Amino acid sequence: MSVLKAKLILQATSAYIFFCILFYSCNTKSSYTKESEFRRYLLEIYHINVDTVQNTYFFVLQMNMCGSCTEKSIKFIQEFTTSQPVYFLLSAPNTDIESALHKDSKHIILKVDGYTFERYGLRSSKDILLHIKQGKIRSWDYLPPSI
Repeated sequence: MSVLKAKLILQATSAYIFFCILFYSCNTKSSYTKESEFRRYLLEIYHINVDTVQNTYFFVLQMNMCGSCTEKSIKFIQEFTTSQPVYFLLSAPNTDIESALHKDSKHIILKVDGYTFERYGLRSSKDILLHIKQGKIRSWDYLPPSI
């Protein structure tokens, strides 16, 4: 009887640990791995010191992507509402996104020429949304955000 009880306890403990790991890994987002590059980019290119940013959203938009990805990002941006300023970092000119962004006075569009994203290691396969509050990146996700 004690061997059976020990097996049940071991199985229950294993299941509990498995579900804790699964729940934790699926519901947490790791820190933004390119944070130092992002901070350096904003400071050197736009003279924005992230340490002084109080509550702002930054969209890092990768241009020259597939049309479907661009459409999804534009749709999300148009539905995104906040009373805080929103910065859009464009890796290259894109009239579709720029015309969609000019509709809101809180939108601040920052464009770069050449391969600046690449030089700072910020090129990505997807667009990114970062929320900076009190000088720290509080959250980030790819666009459209994962649910």
